[in-house]
Amino acid sequence: MEDPETIRRVVTDMVHAVNRGAFAEATSCFSGEPLIVEDIAPFRWDGTSAVADWLSAMGANAASLGASLIEMTLHPVERLEIQANCSYACFPGTLRMSVTGGELHAKGVLTLVLVKDSSRWLIDILVWSGSRPQ
Repeated sequence: MEDPETIRRVVTDMVHAVNRGAFAEATSCFSGEPLIVEDIAPFRWDGTSAVADWLSAMGANAASLGASLIEMTLHPVERLEIQANCSYACFPGTLRMSVTGGELHAKGVLTLVLVKDSSRWLIDILVWSGSRPQ
């Protein structure tokens, strides 16, 4: 049986990399053709450029809001299922954005499907579902 901590680490490493702006590091946590669903337009990215396109959309959204900081904090995993070379994970999270005039917060769930290639777990599907930042 796989160690659940290995899967938790992939997800938390990706989130920490995005928070730090280490986009190459974050991208390395994904499969070659992931699917990403997020609450900013165009809401869906898939294929070989999905991660880069998603990160670019997040940057454009941050700029439009005048955000100087965007930080996701993951809470302990609520559900983690591991079956052979695939897994399903749900992490509650809190998004904090520093914008002109104060801070915005949103709570939600990061739902992921990870696949194991020959040597490691990679994020294949990432879905953020949450409240509108307020």
